[in-house]
Amino acid sequence: MTAANLVVLVLWGLAPEPPAGALVAQLGSARYAEREAATRALQDLGPEALPALRSARESKDPEIRGRAAALRDRIESDLMVRPTLVELDYGDRPLTEVLADLGRRTGIALRFDPDNAAAWRDRRITLRADRPVPFWQAIDRLCEVAQI
Repeated sequence: MTAANLVVLVLWGLAPEPPAGALVAQLGSARYAEREAATRALQDLGPEALPALRSARESKDPEIRGRAAALRDRIESDLMVRPTLVELDYGDRPLTEVLADLGRRTGIALRFDPDNAAAWRDRRITLRADRPVPFWQAIDRLCEVAQI
């Protein structure tokens, strides 16, 4: 690719994103604008940038280490507070099946109190939402619909 072609691609917004490792290296650029652009690009990559940001701990450049650490912390914090979204698309399904499926979808172990398991085994529910909802809202809706 020639420099002229690259300029055209950049102007059209079609230039491929540099890999996270190359962006981490740009965090130590002598030019402030390049450091800031790399910071924004890495933040936009989100969790995909974490391996490269973690490897930056070994960098000899203190600017790279500091910026990478700040970005890593920000991305990891965002992941911790971001709600787990769940699709509710259950039509006339056994309550125990809905609970098990919600557990599989979220990776969170869900179960009924064993003392009441027989009462819930035959109960069927319909639980729907137009768009994914946060996990805790899904549990609230499940309890409401199942009258738990």
